[in-house]
Amino acid sequence: MACGRMYRMHHMYDTEHIDEKWFNLYKGTTKYYLTASEQLLYRTCPNKKYIAKVMFLAVVARPRYDFHRKQHFDGKIGIWPIVEKIEALRSSINRPKGTMITKNVSMTRTLYRKFLVEKVFPSIRAKMPARRWSTVVVQQDNAGPHVLENDAELEIEGKVDGLSIKMRCQPPRSPDLN
Repeated sequence: MACGRMYRMHHMYDTEHIDEKWFNLYKGTTKYYLTASEQLLYRTCPNKKYIAKVMFLAVVARPRYDFHRKQHFDGKIGIWPIVEKIEALRSSINRPKGTMITKNVSMTRTLYRKFLVEKVFPSIRAKMPARRWSTVVVQQDNAGPHVLENDAELEIEGKVDGLSIKMRCQPPRSPDLN
């Protein structure tokens, strides 16, 4: 300690990390082992170099033992696809018009807020270890469509059911979280 300062590490039990992740719908080459009665899955793709991607919203926390439930909390809060189901406007060889198809959605601040209120906050309340009197901090990166730390609607929604949920942006140039 050259400067004479004491650094204290935060235990991060009350912090949830939220981030968007991209995943491929399938691999370019896939090996299947089928029985004689099974048929090979039909995969539609213009060519094997074109593989569609889907964005997911993932929330994780620090794993720990939950003494109230007498079980280990694995830290997995949830993962949700950022897609929408719409009707096909035209028919094709593979499907008729009006069939429900899945499309990627571009992430906006209103969509992000909707995901937080409808999916993330209820999942945090259901899965977090039983410390109902504490404040849970949801830490997000500093991307453009993310909500502000002092968003009025999220502050109201975060104080429902006795658990206070607050938003926080990750520190700039943080080596642990980038």
